Amino acid sequence: MTKKQIFLLLIWLALLSFPFTFGYLHQNRDLIFGGFLLNPIDGNSYLAKIQQGYAGNWFFQLPYSFEINSKALLFVFYIIIGQISRITGVPPIFAFHLFRLLSAIFLFCSLLQFLKFLGFKKGFLNNVIFVILIFGGGLGWLYVISGDIPADFWVSEAFPFLSSISNPHFPLTISLMCWALILTKVEYSKKKIQFIYLLIGIILANISPFSVLIIGILLLSTLITNWRINLKYFLLNIIYFSLGSFPFIIYQFIVVNGDQVLAGWNAQNITPAPKLLNFIFSFSPFLVGIIFLFYKRITQVSKKLSSEEIVLLIWVITGIILLYLPLNLQRRFLVGYYIPVVTLFFLLLSDVFPLIEDKINFKVKKRLIGITLSSFLSNIFVLVGVTLAINSFSESIYVSRDIISASNWIKNNCKSNSLILAGLDTGLLIPSYSFSRTVLGHPFETINYEQTETAVRDFWTGNNEEEERLLLKIW
Repeated sequence: MTKKQIFLLLIWLALLSFPFTFGYLHQNRDLIFGGFLLNPIDGNSYLAKIQQGYAGNWFFQLPYSFEINSKALLFVFYIIIGQISRITGVPPIFAFHLFRLLSAIFLFCSLLQFLKFLGFKKGFLNNVIFVILIFGGGLGWLYVISGDIPADFWVSEAFPFLSSISNPHFPLTISLMCWALILTKVEYSKKKIQFIYLLIGIILANISPFSVLIIGILLLSTLITNWRINLKYFLLNIIYFSLGSFPFIIYQFIVVNGDQVLAGWNAQNITPAPKLLNFIFSFSPFLVGIIFLFYKRITQVSKKLSSEEIVLLIWVITGIILLYLPLNLQRRFLVGYYIPVVTLFFLLLSDVFPLIEDKINFKVKKRLIGITLSSFLSNIFVLVGVTLAINSFSESIYVSRDIISASNWIKNNCKSNSLILAGLDTGLLIPSYSFSRTVLGHPFETINYEQTETAVRDFWTGNNEEEERLLLKIW
C-alpha cells in the first residue's frame, strides 16, 4: 500500500469514527450514546445477539419474543463477536465497533484489489473510481424533493461507506463478494484458491445468504465466458464455493421453517425494494450512464466486451431482476450493488471515450472531479443528519442512564434468557444490555408484533386486572 493510500485509509477510518466519537463525547449525566446512528433498531438487535454470545451461548434465541424457539445456529457471526467480547473483556458495544472498523479496513483493501482485477492502472482515473467507491453515493440528494427517503441515504448494504458506518457484516460481505471475483484471476495454487472459495462460501452463507445467490450467478458467468481457457478450474471454483455455502443455507432453511416460532419471525421479516425512481436516482449518474454508454459501446466500438465487463453487466442486470421479484427480502439483493454500477460505468466510459492516463486533459479531469464531488453529497447529507440528531439528543440514538442501570441489574440478578415484561420504549434496549429477553422490542423479531404491541400497551395503560392476569399467564 502506498503512502497516499495509507493517508486515504486514515481519512476513511476518521470519517467512519467521527460521528460515533462525537456521539460519545456529547452524552451527559442523564443520557448515554447508544452507539448506533443509521438504524438503531437493527443495531440494538445485533447488540442483543452479541450479548447472547457474551453470556456463553452458541445457539440463537429470539431476544424480543416471549415464545422460545428451538436451538438454532443463526447469526453466528455476532454470537462469535460476543464470545470474543467475553473472553477478552471488551464491552460488547466496543467489540461491535472494533469489528466494524476491521471489516471497513478489509473492504478498503479489497476494493483496491478489485480495481486491479478489472484492469484499471494506477493513476488519476483509478484514484477517481476508488474515491467514488469508498466515499460516494448516488443522486439521492436530488430525489429528496420527492418526499421519499433516497435509497443512498439508508440502504446501507449497497454502498461501501454506508455499510462501513452501519455494522461489521455488511462491509465484510461486500469484501468477500469482491474476492470471489478477484480469485478467478489470481496466481495462487489451485488448492489454495479452492480452499478460499470454500471459506468464502461458509462465511457468506452465515452472514449474508442472499449474496451467495449473486456470487453463484457471477461465478457461473465467469465459467461461461472463460470455458475455453480452463473449464475444469472454473467449475471446481463453483463446486468448492457451493460446498462451503449450500450446507449452511439448507440447514438455515430447515431450522427456520421447521420451528413455528422462527417461521413466524421469518414470515414478518420484510425488506421491500425502494421505488423504481428512487432506485434510479440513488445509483445514478452511473446507472443511467451505463445505458447510454452500453448503447455507444455496441454501436461505435468494434471490439467485444471483456469478460470483466460481461460479469459486471450480469451483476447489474441480475440485481435489478432480483430486486423487483415478488419476494419478502428484495432489498437484500442490493448488497454491494454500488460496486458493479460504478466500475462498469467507468469501464464502458474508457471504451467509448478512451481515457489513457497520460492523455487525460484538464477538461476531462474537471468533469471527472465534478462526478466525484456530486457522488459525495448524499453521504454529506447523511453525516450532517446524524450530527444534528446527536446535537438534539435524539431518543433513537441516546439511552437513559436509568435504563442502562436497570438492564445491568437484570443482567446481574436474573437468570440468562429470563423473560422481561418491559415498556413499549424499553423493550428494544434491555436485551442489548443484559442476558434477558423481552416480550416486545423489535418489529421483526417479536412474533406477531402488532398484536403483541397492542397487548403490551393495554397491559400498561388499562385497568382490567383480570385481563392483565391473563396476559401475564400467557407470557
